[in-house]
Formats: sequence, structure tokens, C-alpha cells
Amino acid sequence: MIQPRKELIVILLIVLVFSTIIQLAEATSISLLVPKGEEESKIINLTVEDRVSVKFTVVGQTGSTLDFCITDPHENVIAEYIKVGNVDYRFVCDGAGEYVLRFSNSARERTDSL
Repeated sequence: MIQPRKELIVILLIVLVFSTIIQLAEATSISLLVPKGEEESKIINLTVEDRVSVKFTVVGQTGSTLDFCITDPHENVIAEYIKVGNVDYRFVCDGAGEYVLRFSNSARERTDSL
């Protein structure tokens, strides 16, 4: 039978081990307004192995869409969506630095409504 003092030490040791194994996580949720004909950019600083989930839904008139892209710290496009109303994109960072999320509500003429 383990004495109460030894039980407490074992429990504290287990908590200490788990607290060093478990990594901290941070999540952010934002609302963004992108007026017609304008572009909005958000910069996020990431480190290697950060896991990112980008989800958005365009609200407004029927058929409202945005152009969306993500560029890495070397300005390479890692994701691009044209005229979308919903996006659910996930990735794991392979390079540390500033990633740019661009949302564009361009005033281009829509050819699909003709």
C-alpha cells in the first residue's frame, strides 16, 4: 500500500510530465468587413509545425462572393480561391514567418450572371 505522501508525489510528478508534454494553443476568431471594390489583408506570425484552420462564410446579398488567398513568408501563394462564398482550409506551416491572408471584394464584372 502506498502512503498518502507518496501518492501525492506520484500525482504531482504525473501532472508535471503531462504539463511539459502538452503544448499551448491559441485560437482567434474575427469578423471582417470587405466593402465592394476593396481588399482586406490580415498578417499572422507562425512558427514551424503551427496548425492553421481558416474558415469563413460570406454574408450579404444572394451570390455574394470573395477572392481569397494565403501567401507564405516568401510570398508564394499556398492557397487561392476565386469567387467563393464559403472556405474551410487547413494547413501545417513548414516555414516560420509572416503569412498574409488576403480577402478581395473586387468590382470585376461577373460573367456568370448573364
